[in-house]
Amino acid sequence: MKILLVEDNAIMRRMLRAMLDPAIAVVEATNGEEGVAQIKAQSDITLILTDFNMPRMNGVQMVEIVRKECPNFQGKFVFTSSVRDKAIFDKAAELGVSSWLHKPFKKEELTAIVNKFK
Repeated sequence: MKILLVEDNAIMRRMLRAMLDPAIAVVEATNGEEGVAQIKAQSDITLILTDFNMPRMNGVQMVEIVRKECPNFQGKFVFTSSVRDKAIFDKAAELGVSSWLHKPFKKEELTAIVNKFK
């Protein structure tokens, strides 16, 4: 399993990485544009944990671009955000986002999501 963390906050990226099993390969991106580039460059990414609110390109925009430009990509998307807007949930679901972790969340919640997609 290889996870892509897409998060603009460096402290949150470090926290997420620390919560993940050290045996899992992790790559990082600081915004949606970098996330798209990582997905295009690394076809073995299986799970994307992405924030919704980020500079340059948000999580929904990133998923839209990946769906259009990488039609063979089989990885799963999980949003990690404090946003609780039903319209955003609906749009994310329409794009095939697999799950949503509301910040703040516990290590056990993250582990359960990751294990679901192993």
